[in-house]
Amino acid sequence: MKKISLFYCCLVLFCILFVAFGCKQKSNPAGATDPTSTNTPFYTKTITPTVTITGTTTPTPTATTTNTPNITIYSFESGLDGWSKNSLGMGVTTVAYNTDTAYTHSGSAGSLRADSSFYSPYNLGWVSLTLSHAVNMTGKTISAWIYVPSSLAAVSSTYTAFIEIYGSNSYQTGTSYSLNTSGWVQLQYTPSGAGEDAVTKVVIVVLRTLPDDWSGSYYLDDISW
Repeated sequence: MKKISLFYCCLVLFCILFVAFGCKQKSNPAGATDPTSTNTPFYTKTITPTVTITGTTTPTPTATTTNTPNITIYSFESGLDGWSKNSLGMGVTTVAYNTDTAYTHSGSAGSLRADSSFYSPYNLGWVSLTLSHAVNMTGKTISAWIYVPSSLAAVSSTYTAFIEIYGSNSYQTGTSYSLNTSGWVQLQYTPSGAGEDAVTKVVIVVLRTLPDDWSGSYYLDDISW
């Protein structure tokens, strides 16, 4: 009887130890380690730095075009440059090349001399240039210098000078200038109207308006447009 009790006591003790050992194994299984907390971000942002380069830019120079009008000048430096007397102006008898600097304008080497004899019915003196091709005179001012001798100035209340232009089917007459002062007088005319875009002849005219006869020479120089 005593042996049976001892057996049961040992059995109970074994069960208690078995249960206790099993609980310990369950709560701390072999090979298990304490987990380590790791903070993992929700996303990864890559930041790319922006590099700004500063400096001074040298501008490229821009060419400036200046429109320079074409200017034709007849200064009679070595001859008559194509100018001649015209049969419609019989007051001028001959034209010649002059080298006497007393009768040249602005110190040029020469001028055109127009030998003249004005008496009825020769009231017009023409010196003209026929152009090699039609010239557009739109917006241009024609200028000519005429030297008035004192003998002409003495009767010049009846003498005037002006510029005329001719086209294929038309002509224009410029402003009249009185020749009442001896020395150089400038004539000017800006064409306006029919034929100005196709001028074929330029004429310098001296006109006698009253019956005062005169014979002598006048001079032309620096004709331009």
